[in-house]
Amino acid sequence: MAAPPDPVKEAREYQRFILAKLGDDDPAEVQTGAPSALRELIRDAGDGLRIRPRPTEWSVLETGRTHA
Repeated sequence: MAAPPDPVKEAREYQRFILAKLGDDDPAEVQTGAPSALRELIRDAGDGLRIRPRPTEWSVLETGRTHA
């Protein structure tokens, strides 16, 4: 799989890349539904949200903390 275009150096190409992910969905409708979709995703993750995927991977819950 090819790497996505660089969002800074290739802004137009990156925009097209992201919009292509929507398929036929309206970008405004997808954005409007995003908060509830994220809440559902977080709710469904339950306690798994607090588990690091792998020992070497960063977790969003570690934001602001230093780790060895």
